[in-house]
Amino acid sequence: VKDPMKGEKNLKIGIYGGAFDPFHNGHLSMIRGAIRSKKVDRVIVIPTGMPCFKPARKVTLSPYRFYMVKAALKDEPKCEVCDIEQVFGEPSYTVTTLKNLRKQKVVSEKDELFFMCGSDILFEFESWYHPFSSCAGRISFLNLSHGTIRKRS
Repeated sequence: VKDPMKGEKNLKIGIYGGAFDPFHNGHLSMIRGAIRSKKVDRVIVIPTGMPCFKPARKVTLSPYRFYMVKAALKDEPKCEVCDIEQVFGEPSYTVTTLKNLRKQKVVSEKDELFFMCGSDILFEFESWYHPFSSCAGRISFLNLSHGTIRKRS
């Protein structure tokens, strides 16, 4: 039996990013729900290094948020916390993160990626930095709405 956490087969991977300031039960519920739904084999949680949508609001320093999330998810076997956005000294954009996940071999070119988000994010998507060019054909959306999971391509 291949271990899905070791990347030995093509996987369905949920990508869940955010400021997580603070990480709370709603975030944990979304992660567990996605895994329980079997729409993803594992979830990669990416605490934002420098949130691009929250420049005016003070957020907890990035390393503290990273380790807070890591501690909260230490007992979730199909979940890992990725530090890919921790090294940038500039705002984090989804398009850059998605490219870097593959470039740095965090995920395989053959893995199917699912961008996990709440329904509030879907309404903001068009205002993102290069929203459609970055995600077209590369990622599906896994939307948590009123306690249910919906897949959207």
